[in-house]
This record gives sequence, C-alpha cells and structure tokens, in this order.
Amino acid sequence: MNIEPESLWQNLDKVEESQAMIDFAIPGNIARSKTKSPLMKIKKSLQASMVWIAILLVVYISAFLIFQPIFTRISLLVLAGYSVYSFIYSFKFYRQISPDVIAGNSVIAELERHYSSITRWCKAQELNALFLYPISILGGAILGLSTAGAEKMDLLMHKPNVWAILLGFIIIITPVLFYITRWMMKVAYYKHLEHLRVLIELFDE
Repeated sequence: MNIEPESLWQNLDKVEESQAMIDFAIPGNIARSKTKSPLMKIKKSLQASMVWIAILLVVYISAFLIFQPIFTRISLLVLAGYSVYSFIYSFKFYRQISPDVIAGNSVIAELERHYSSITRWCKAQELNALFLYPISILGGAILGLSTAGAEKMDLLMHKPNVWAILLGFIIIITPVLFYITRWMMKVAYYKHLEHLRVLIELFDE
C-alpha cells in the first residue's frame, strides 16, 4: 500500500487502524497494535511534567514558609522561581506542538522543526537540572544541620572542613542525580523523539 506523506502526517494524531500505516510509522520491531502519534505522546508527557512542576512549586512555597535557615530559604526561593519559569516555558512549548502542517512547509520540514525544538527543550531541562541540583543539595544539607540548633549550626558553618564535606557531597551526588534525570527524560521523551527521527528518514528516502 502506498501512503502519501501528507496523508500520514494528517493522521499522526489519530489512533491508527491500518496495519500498513502502523508498519510505516513505527520503527523497529515494536508490537503491532493501535498507537498514537509520537507528538501526541510527547504532549502527554509534557502535561504530566507540568502537573509535577505545579506540585513541587506548592511544596517549595510551603517549605519556605516553614523552615527558617537563611540558606535553605534562599535555595527554596530559587527553586520556586525556576518552577514558575519552567511551567510557563513548558506550557508555551506545549502549545507549539501540533500535528498540523504550517502553510508553505513540507511534511519533512514540520517533522524536522518539531524534532529540533523538542530536542533543544530536553537538553535545556537537563542543563538546568545540573545547575539546580547543587542548590537543592546545599539547602537540604543546611536544613539538616539546623536540627542541631541555631548556635551549633552557626558554629559548624564557620568550620572549613564542614564546607569541604558539603562540597564533596555536592560533587558526588550531582552527577548521580543528573544521570537519573537523563534516564527519566529518555523514558518520557527520547523514545518518542527516536520515532520522529525514523519518520524523518522515511520521508527523506
């Protein structure tokens, strides 16, 4: 069965019934079953991400009001601010993802546009996380020290070896958290990006 590129594109956001369409659209030996467009799956993942961002924002604001250590409150304020920015950025990005072809653009141009923009968004999230993890770890560590009492915490914070331990902890834990983030991005987004990449190669043949 010959499938026109424009016909395939227009049906990317619908449940596919045609076996030929499924064979054409899905890479590898994925089980032959009803499936939806990778773009729609990415949008669904974005919806879930925005829900978690909103939940974390509430947690950060609540913690900011509860906990007193200044470094902890600063870190929570930074995290809350980033959550607001991330939610707005993700929402705008969510609205930009559409299976509709922009007038004057070819199907392959639309696929490449979405592939590039989604890839940039994913990489930006990973890099931002690499910056935020040390702030989170430091804020949490200082909160832990505060349980010993304000005076003892102040005494500990003036000891260079305490700061050395905190720095070492940040250096060790940050890469671990970064790779966990990358794995989560792979599960939520990269597998669908791979689907888009295969579609681009098919249209380019």
